[in-house]
Amino acid sequence: MWVVVHFIDESNVEVVPSSWVDGDSCWWPQNTASEKIKKLVEREIPPGSQTCMWRRYKARTLGVECESLLTARKKCSQAQYTSDLASDSPSTNGKRKRTLKRPSIYSSSDEDDPGAVTPGVCSSPGIFMPTFPEEPNTDTNQLISHPSTSKSTEQTERGDNFNKYLMRQINLIKVRLNKIDETQERILSLMQEQREAVAVPLTTTPTPLQPDLIETIKNQLPITTDEQMDLVEDELSSKEKMEEMARYLSSKGGNRTADIVRRILKSTMTDEYASNYSWIGFKKKKVFSSLRLKEAIFSMLHSYYNVSFNKVFSTFYKQTHL
Repeated sequence: MWVVVHFIDESNVEVVPSSWVDGDSCWWPQNTASEKIKKLVEREIPPGSQTCMWRRYKARTLGVECESLLTARKKCSQAQYTSDLASDSPSTNGKRKRTLKRPSIYSSSDEDDPGAVTPGVCSSPGIFMPTFPEEPNTDTNQLISHPSTSKSTEQTERGDNFNKYLMRQINLIKVRLNKIDETQERILSLMQEQREAVAVPLTTTPTPLQPDLIETIKNQLPITTDEQMDLVEDELSSKEKMEEMARYLSSKGGNRTADIVRRILKSTMTDEYASNYSWIGFKKKKVFSSLRLKEAIFSMLHSYYNVSFNKVFSTFYKQTHL
């Protein structure tokens, strides 16, 4: 929003953003080039901007606020002839036209360049920016300064606010991702249940050489004691038994590697017994990575689901925390 103001002591009118008006006074940038002032007005930069110094002058508004800068410029041109801006056309019924001067606040480059654009936004000929006194009046003029300490404080506050905003957005993203993951888990679980309902069960017929292999191992699962683990390890001592064990574990199903590993672990060991193991024997626990059961699980994931060793290890480690 813009408004036309009359600078009382200077007897000049100008278009400024509404935010520049402060009661019976108006803020104005000091020692600033005309092109820069023009941009400040067009962009409605508020007073106190660190790009320049600001000073306050006695002023009064003429008319009402304008939503369009073009409309405000027309009102400013009309203000040459009358202080009544209620109508859109200027009136010259006996009122003397104001005489406005070239402002003394511009830089030397603006004064020397006859073609410099006066950002007075009053586009009629002869209308210039207000002429302001060089010597400040302590009663009516005030300066807004920006010491380095205030700049640092403001920058710190802005940084803190941005960090808080960023953390809120990250937390929202995490919540949404968790919801998506939960939904995906439910969908995959339903798909697996439907697949198992219509699929032909995987045949686990024992080989002629080892007719009791599968039954012997199945009778020990889930493992709860060291004796059961020793028996399973003995049964997995040959290549044929290892292959049969991998085939049996593949029947547990699942759509994702993490889901498959979770199902296999629950079917082979109880949580309480698994807590006695760590991957490399950390904290004096038993070493899981050296078990033949581990080899059977890894072999199954690689052979039946085409999962790389690194992927198997990463997923297995996350699921077990061994």
